[in-house]
Parts: sequence; C-alpha cells; structure tokens
Amino acid sequence: MLKLGIVGFGAVCENAHAAVIKKLSDEFNPVCVFDISRERREKAKDILGVREYDDLESMFEKEDLDAVTITTPPNSHKDIIIKALNRGVNVLCEKPLCRNISEFREIEEAVKKTGKTVYTVHNWVYSPHIIKISEFMKEIGKVWHIKWETLRKKPSQTASSNWRIDPDTAGGGIIFDHGWHVIYIIGSFLNKNITDINSFFVFNDNKIDEIADFRMSYGEVSADIHLSWRSPIRKNFMSAYGDKGVLVFEDDYLKVIFENGEFREHKFAEKLSGSSAHPIWTENVYKDFYNSLKDRRKFDENFNQSRECIYTIERAYESYKRG
Repeated sequence: MLKLGIVGFGAVCENAHAAVIKKLSDEFNPVCVFDISRERREKAKDILGVREYDDLESMFEKEDLDAVTITTPPNSHKDIIIKALNRGVNVLCEKPLCRNISEFREIEEAVKKTGKTVYTVHNWVYSPHIIKISEFMKEIGKVWHIKWETLRKKPSQTASSNWRIDPDTAGGGIIFDHGWHVIYIIGSFLNKNITDINSFFVFNDNKIDEIADFRMSYGEVSADIHLSWRSPIRKNFMSAYGDKGVLVFEDDYLKVIFENGEFREHKFAEKLSGSSAHPIWTENVYKDFYNSLKDRRKFDENFNQSRECIYTIERAYESYKRG
C-alpha cells in the first residue's frame, strides 16, 4: 500500500480523486493534504481523514510518502513535481503536466536523476466514448483524416479561483485545457508521431486563446481540430475517414458507415461533454499509475504522451506567430 499525500484539494480532487482514493484502499493510503486554503484542507480532512498542512516543505519533511497526487493550477506543477522527485516520492499529476517545453525538460531530467515516476492524469482515454471509438476505428480500415470539435460556452470554474483565464497560471487557454486531451487521444488512435502543425487562434484581452483551430499532420494522415470557449452550445464531435468506412461521433452517439452501405451504431448513457470529473475514468488512471511503478513501460507510454502534448502546443503557438 502506498502512503499518499495530496497537494491541492480543489473541485477536481474532491469530485473525482477523493472517491477513487477511498475505493482503492488496498493500493493507496491517504495520509496528508496540503492546500493554501484552510477551508479546502478541512474539506479533505472530513472526506479522507488526512492530516492537514499549510506548508508544503513541512509536509514533505514530516511525512514519509511513497507518492503524491498534484491537483494544483499548472504554474505550480513543475516545482512541486521536482520537489517530490528529489525526496524520492512518485508523482501523479493533473494535466497539463507543465506549461512549456523548458519545464518539461526540467521534469525529465529530475525523472532520469531519481528514477521515480511522473504520471499525468490522461483520464479521457478511459471514457466509454473513447474506448468504443477506438474499437470502431479498427473497422474502418486505414485512417487518412480525422476531425474533432470541442465546443464550450466558457472555461470551467474551479473551487477557489478561475485560474484557466490567467495565462501565467494556466500556461495558455483552451488548447491547454481541452487541446491537451485531444492531442493524446488522437495520438492513441493513430499510434503515430506528429510531423507538422499549422494553427490559428482567437485571443481575448488577457491574451488567453478562447478559440483554437489547428491541423496536425502525421505523415500522410491529418487531423483538423476546432476548440472553442465561445460556442452557444456544449458538445463534442468527431469524424474519421478510412479506406473501408466513415466513423461519426456526436457526444452520446456513435455510428460507422461502411463502403457497402451497411452501418453499426452505439448509443451512450451520457454525453462525453457532460463532465470529465468522472471517478470511473479516474479510477483507471490510479490503477495504471500504481502499475507503472512496477512496469516502466506504462510510465514511458504516459510520459511520452505528455511530451507530445506540450511539444505540439508550443509548436502550435509558434506556427500562429509565424503566420
């Protein structure tokens, strides 16, 4: 059983992580929490029965931890991760893992130095929607093009402050918040590395991208992505074109149409756009994190996904700047 510390007890930790940690009691023993908010610390204590800390250094000094879960805003991730690694503590961290390539390289060096694990919460790959899409995509043959749309009316709210609209805290706008998910999901569909990217953004007065349009190329395969915080509706759409058929996904409905006119369809119990704070999705993240401590291949796969995400996002911004 791993002695687990929690760094940051915001909405996503309360609504998704806490229930999973309690359920997986044979694998994880939550012993302490750090949060700058007294109210949030007391909330964590009530739910998980953990010791409270308002000073992170003190928590690391007094607690003999095997792992920490980090659910603080992105600008704090890199320093907390490296602090944990240098103390011999493994890390499970909410996405985005970091804000730029420079921060990723610092984390990568600390991982090599300590031999510990840094695992990013890529929970969407465990949603029933993505699992079923992956299954259906195998039936449409060689995929040559994918389209994806994430439509939201505004950024998600947090328990304490809306850090998603602060570029220094979040690292960027919707491409960090939703694009990160899309990049690792499409990468898992295609099992290919990105070779080129072209992008267009619409920024608000705070220099946060509220609309992101970008094309990712994987050799001869392409993926067109549209992300928006200015949509009148909340939905997720996807289509994929193969040499044997077409896949169409609309939030809670999936259909594959084959070249002979036959089709398969599937209706989901809920919409993908409903919420990403699903304990069931997060439970599988924790199981894979636990297994990654024994099987380095699971760590490598997840860490490589995070590398691809941050490199793609930085290249997208650079593409836009260069016109």
